[in-house]
Amino acid sequence: MAKESSKAQWPSPAALAEGKGRSIDSAPSRKGDGGESRRWRRWLVGVALVVALAAGAWVERATLLRGAARWLDVGEAPQAADYIMLLNGDESTRPFAAAALMKEHRARDVLIAEVRATPQVIDGVQPPTHEINREVLIQRGVPEGKIRILPGQAATTYDEAKALSDFLDKHPGVRVMVLTSDYHTRRSRWVFDRALGDHAGRMAMVSATTDEFDMDRWWLDEHGMPTVAAEYFKLAFYTAYYGHLGHWAVAMAGLAVAIRWARRRVPKCDPAGYRDCSSR
Repeated sequence: MAKESSKAQWPSPAALAEGKGRSIDSAPSRKGDGGESRRWRRWLVGVALVVALAAGAWVERATLLRGAARWLDVGEAPQAADYIMLLNGDESTRPFAAAALMKEHRARDVLIAEVRATPQVIDGVQPPTHEINREVLIQRGVPEGKIRILPGQAATTYDEAKALSDFLDKHPGVRVMVLTSDYHTRRSRWVFDRALGDHAGRMAMVSATTDEFDMDRWWLDEHGMPTVAAEYFKLAFYTAYYGHLGHWAVAMAGLAVAIRWARRRVPKCDPAGYRDCSSR
């Protein structure tokens, strides 16, 4: 009886001829159709997520762009120190901030790294940057005897960090505030930590708020956009040149994000309030 019931489960030759019992042969095709359908559903869900993320990023673009600039600022609150190390550059901001700290008696002397002479300096067209900073400090009330130029022919932030490292080797126990522009503090902190080595604990990084552009609207400013974009590029370069591959990959990812958003076209007259429409 068991054999007879087993045979009854198979379609007869006549049934096969009439098209009955196709379920056995058609099963693979239904399985294949289902797999294709699932792939399409996954693709559509992925596209929908990408579109939703892009739309959200566009709506919140101002917040994201502000965050991109603020991420560069890792400055600490000013504290009492023996010296202020004034980094060269941004002469409209940094020396004035250093002079203000000196007036508050936050330090007894200002250190400035000697910079390498540029063709303009060699031709007498302009003075070297460290001399410009020195003159601003004097004009702002800092006594000339309290300004010290560190030798070294610095051409980069790393060179300035090495000049400070040499100074700290000869002056054990002193503490230094390194003063630079707010957007420059993250890269400077990274560079000085590595250049100073064991002396890094004797250094505090202090940021001076730049007067050249508004950090909260940098992408709308002719000075802000190239400055912030260049800072991301320099951060990536420094991390690659002086650091490790893992850090380099992170810096490159940040650079890619910064460039992508910096190149977004911003309406000349934005109803959201990022540009004043009344002047148009």
